[in-house]
Amino acid sequence: MMTILTRTRSDERSGGLRFPAGELKVARALPLVQACLDELSKWLSDGATLVGEQLSLSDLHTLPMIHYLAVSRPGAELLSVRPRLKGWLCTMRQRESSQSLLQADR
Repeated sequence: MMTILTRTRSDERSGGLRFPAGELKVARALPLVQACLDELSKWLSDGATLVGEQLSLSDLHTLPMIHYLAVSRPGAELLSVRPRLKGWLCTMRQRESSQSLLQADR
């Protein structure tokens, strides 16, 4: 089984090292993650933002979480079957205001 990596607060003290997450914890969390992604996909059925017609705090708060999910292999697989959410992520990543936020993690 593949190893899934996570970042914790202790990473700062350990020089940014990442440690393997418990695979059992990840496996147990996947159904909840899938349910949350399904719900977010439903919200996107009416447009390009999560709530309303304009960019909102909902989009801005959700972006980093979905971005971090998408950079993992299991997360990318979960998004690949949710084209609305994947499209939203691509659109959000292209926003000039998102560039510094998402590049800070690289």
